[in-house]
Amino acid sequence: MPMPYPRYGLTWDHRSKLIAQVWSYMMSHIDANAISQIRSYMESHIDANAMSQTWSYMGQT
Repeated sequence: MPMPYPRYGLTWDHRSKLIAQVWSYMMSHIDANAISQIRSYMESHIDANAMSQTWSYMGQT
């Protein structure tokens, strides 16, 4: 059962659906070359430790 987020009035399920919609919109409007450039930039500038901290933060908010 998804946990409610009173601050936004949204459940995690709603958020993940919204993120999925935004992601599919981006994927359909941005070509693969741009995506690969963005991913390689992110991978070279964000280390695994920072990512795990970000995910743990997102899980708590």
